[in-house]
Amino acid sequence: MYVPPFLAKKTKRCERCDLNFPASEAACTHCGELTDEELVQLHTRESARRESYERLGVIMLVIALVVAVWLGIGWLINS
Repeated sequence: MYVPPFLAKKTKRCERCDLNFPASEAACTHCGELTDEELVQLHTRESARRESYERLGVIMLVIALVVAVWLGIGWLINS
């Protein structure tokens, strides 16, 4: 989710789970109370989420290219 920079809160990156958490917190809000097994599950979920965002990015790029080519062909035909 996009947050404008003037609304963004300062964050720190957790060395244990590699996720950002509010700098105002003493411990990571993602993994502070997780066991090692639960931390592995968190890593798995985050990895799957990142992969799905990457796939979505590729799909959006392909759609943008198709639309650009379509508009380009339409412009050439009408010129």
